[in-house]
Amino acid sequence: MFLLSGKVKVSIVSSSGREVVIRWLAGGEVFGDYAAIDGDGRSADVIAVTETISLHMAADEFVDLVSSDPSVSLAQMRELIKMIRILSLRVCEMTTLSARQRLFNCLQRLARPDDIDGALVIRNLPTHSELGALISSQRHVVTSELNRLESLNLIKRCGRDLWVLQPFDQWAAFDKS
Repeated sequence: MFLLSGKVKVSIVSSSGREVVIRWLAGGEVFGDYAAIDGDGRSADVIAVTETISLHMAADEFVDLVSSDPSVSLAQMRELIKMIRILSLRVCEMTTLSARQRLFNCLQRLARPDDIDGALVIRNLPTHSELGALISSQRHVVTSELNRLESLNLIKRCGRDLWVLQPFDQWAAFDKS
């Protein structure tokens, strides 16, 4: 599937019913490529979080395209390596960092410079439950930490947007219980 516009969430639900968010995808990205390449079934659920437009390509057509065009092959390899790096980093974070530190890192990855003044902002911040699923924590932990960060004037929430008020490299000083 080629996601032409919109935003989707890629997640896995454990046997205990807990959702783990793998990543979010936006227009211009691809999903379903793993199953097309290895022939196994899907490895995660993909759920639209905004209105989306996508284009379907049959698995055999996708494999033919990747096999026949070196530039497409290289692009696909780069995307797979990018995902391996992201997941390796997340495994390291899950095994070595506290939920607070994982949230700091997650917010840093989601933040982008604002078009007007360059200040860091996360537009349409995922819900607290989604953030919890992304950092392998719980909604109430995310809520508590975001409230704490706001009380320390590190962030400011404006509707669905979250503004970063202090550079992330200064947040370590606030990483105390």
